Amino acid sequence: SGYALFDQQMHAAARERLRNWDLDRVSLLLRLILRQSLAESRHAPEVPARVILDEAVELARKYDSEEGASFANGLLAALLSDERPGELAEGGRA
Repeated sequence: SGYALFDQQMHAAARERLRNWDLDRVSLLLRLILRQSLAESRHAPEVPARVILDEAVELARKYDSEEGASFANGLLAALLSDERPGELAEGGRA
């Protein structure tokens, strides 16, 4: 299905960015926030990457943890920079 393929692609992209870390160690909620954010990036190009990143970090901070928000910020900034080159300011983090 389209969702399974997207999920595999997200995991592959995240694995390329993560060193000595397995995405399966991340909480389910945080993985869902990351998936939703990447889906929004791919399917709603009118939404700026900065907005997608900021919303994901806020959701992670509110529903996961400060550490989860930091993790989401770093990983998602890298993934969005790959998907939408030049859209995020230098450093890219929220």
